[in-house]
Amino acid sequence: MENLDLTVLRALRDWRSAGHHALMATVVRTWGSSPRPVGSIMGLCDSGAVV
Repeated sequence: MENLDLTVLRALRDWRSAGHHALMATVVRTWGSSPRPVGSIMGLCDSGAVV
């Protein structure tokens, strides 16, 4: 199984290499029942893709 952070970083690399605008967001605070802990990252692409 691959580390989820590597999956996000590779997706961002691939999107940028393909000429898309992409950004990375980091979870800085959570409350209640949260699917990911503080420090988790996600990638967003201008095509609407999210990882």
